[in-house]
Order: sequence, then C-alpha cells, then structure tokens
Amino acid sequence: MGPSTSQALPDLSRDPWGDPTGTPPPPPVSNDPFVVRPIEATMKLPAVGDAARATRIRWAIASALVVLALGGGWLARELMHEAPVEGTLEIVSRPPGARVVLDGRELPGRTPVTGIAHLPVGRALSLEVLLEEHEPWRGEVTPVAGTLQKVAVLVPLRRDVVVDSSPPGGQVWIDGVLHGALPRRLEDLAHGRTLELRVSWPRGPTVQRSLRVDSSTPERLVIEAP
Repeated sequence: MGPSTSQALPDLSRDPWGDPTGTPPPPPVSNDPFVVRPIEATMKLPAVGDAARATRIRWAIASALVVLALGGGWLARELMHEAPVEGTLEIVSRPPGARVVLDGRELPGRTPVTGIAHLPVGRALSLEVLLEEHEPWRGEVTPVAGTLQKVAVLVPLRRDVVVDSSPPGGQVWIDGVLHGALPRRLEDLAHGRTLELRVSWPRGPTVQRSLRVDSSTPERLVIEAP
C-alpha cells in the first residue's frame, strides 16, 4: 500500500478573517487625508405614525372650520327670521286734515299721522289719503328700515256752474270783474273756492251774493231780482 493521500479538512469554525462569528474586521484607520472615510448617517426619517397623525389633525381642523361656517350662516338666518327688520311711516297731506287708509285699514286721526310703527320692511302697502272736496289720493308705499315720510298732494274736485238771472238780461260781475250778460257758464271751479257775485239789471236793482263751490252747489244757480 502506498503512502496516504488524505489531507486535513479546513477548520470551518473560523472565518477567513479570523472571527468565528463571520463578521469582517473593520477597515484599518489611515492617517492619509486623501483616504475617503465612511460618513455615519445622522439624519432620522420621520416616523410613519407621526405623519399620519399630522394628516388626521389637519383634516379635523378643516372639518371644524366647515362646520363653523355652516353653523354661523344658519344662526344668522335664524336671527333674521326671529327678529325681522321693521319700519315706521309718517303720512303728510297738503292740505292737512285728511283720513289715511293703509293696507285696507283706516288709521286713527287725521294727517299728519306719525309713528305708524312695526311695518314690514320691503313689502309694498296700499295707501289712500282722503279729504273732503278733494280727489282721492291712491298709491303705494314701501317701508324701509328707520322712518319714512310720505307726502300726498291732494287736488281739489272741480265742477261747472251755470249762473242765470230772473228776470233775464242781468249783467254779472265775478270778484269785481264784469263777465257780461247772463246766463253764463263758469267752468272748472275748484271745490272750496268762494266767488263774490254781483248781478244788476238795466234801470233796476243790484244783487250781491257769495257762491261757495262744493259738492252741494247746484249745477244751475238763478239769481232773482228783489
């Protein structure tokens, strides 16, 4: 039998670097300034849990702002609904002393009528101003916040009157001005006006008379000689 050719097996319990754990030894430290040394990382990345928590906080703040805005608008509407704005009216007429009918209801007293309060702002109300011997004034008034004054200018009623004499043939003066022989139509006389009439006949008497024009004045007035 020839010589033995068996060889000793390597010891695997030791690392080629001489560390039984298999960890490579640290590189040798060099004093050469041109040798690049590894830099230890010092920056820490934020944790995933912190980012999620910050996102949740931002969403919560945004949601709270939305709810606050919606709630503020609702509250404002409720306050406006519970406390509507009201206005006050003053009704003045020329001439004064007229009756006032507002929104179908006659108000106490005569113009000027003040302190008509608690009226809804922005809603048109019907208005009538009525005075004897004058044409009715009709219109609308829309209250505003605060006090609003409405002035109604009243126009007198007008009518025609025929003036005649008995016996016929009299001459008439009106307010001192000769208007000629009767009969004569006096047109478009305003109610409330008073005329001074003087009627005379040839070689006869003269009659003076006052004529107040109103709803009771006859359409034909005959002045008789005494």
